[in-house]
Amino acid sequence: MKRVVLLVGVVALVGAPGCGGGDGPPRQVAVEAVCALDDGARVEVQGYLRLPEKISLTDRAVIDLFTRRGGAGDRASVDMVLGTGPNQLERPEAGFTPTSLRARGEDGTVATLNDRVVVVAKVRRADGDCVLGDATLRVVTI
Repeated sequence: MKRVVLLVGVVALVGAPGCGGGDGPPRQVAVEAVCALDDGARVEVQGYLRLPEKISLTDRAVIDLFTRRGGAGDRASVDMVLGTGPNQLERPEAGFTPTSLRARGEDGTVATLNDRVVVVAKVRRADGDCVLGDATLRVVTI
């Protein structure tokens, strides 16, 4: 009987949200903790988006997420689709500046440089880099 109880306990632990990735609620983490997590971990992170000084644009772009306004504090990278729909980054024009940032939240609200956002995404690792992918955004309004 104890073996069955132990097995049920292990199955419950593996299926618990935040323990095995999956589709459960995201794990709330600080920006500085993102890259310490396993590949595929689903996280919720708060911070401020910022365009990097140099950016490679295809149909996607990797931008920065900082803990504080103005590109200050710890940083994580967020991979976003370019476009004008929900959870997309508007394509920066040539000669862009940090104030050129315009990202749309899941409800269509536009986030700019000094807007606090909540990013829900999966940690992705490739070639030694850590990026938040499959991101959804929520603009925090006060």
